[in-house]
Amino acid sequence: MPTNHDTEQDNPRAFVTGTGFVLQGAGMVFMLGACGVWLFSAFFIDKADAPVETWTDYLNSSSSAAAYITLGLVTCLVGGIGLAAVGVGLQGEKPSSGYWAMGVTGIMAGLFGALSATLFLREGFWGIGLVAASLLVGSIGLFMLACYSSGILKKHPPPPDLNDFTDELLDEYRAKRDERRKKYDV
Repeated sequence: MPTNHDTEQDNPRAFVTGTGFVLQGAGMVFMLGACGVWLFSAFFIDKADAPVETWTDYLNSSSSAAAYITLGLVTCLVGGIGLAAVGVGLQGEKPSSGYWAMGVTGIMAGLFGALSATLFLREGFWGIGLVAASLLVGSIGLFMLACYSSGILKKHPPPPDLNDFTDELLDEYRAKRDERRKKYDV
């Protein structure tokens, strides 16, 4: 129970744990959204005019929508998995999880930024460009949360892992176990 109502003294890493929940939820939304869009993408992506033989054919105007949407979907799917993973790390207050969260959200923001800029520069891709721009804004927000959480973890590092066993801890446990055995031995 807090005594002085100073939340930073009571639990300085509470924001980090909350950010972990937010990143996990955002990761699930990104993953499920990517799977849903991928599932129904055949209904709103036009077929290419000519068969695609090399990877550069994806950049032609008739088939570039499929390439851009695929890049966005892969970014959402892989980025969503990464967000869920770093969210678990932030919830567990792992010291390096703040840097990993910054990396994942930064890469996602960079890819969505490049994708939205490319789509806005191309003619006829304004709808997809707006979706990519909204994903960019969301990724920037998550990046800012990750940066602040990383700063908190750097300023207030978590306590050492209590699951690491030292020889002193094992000797203390053995002594207590031997005392209990003496009590119940007949």
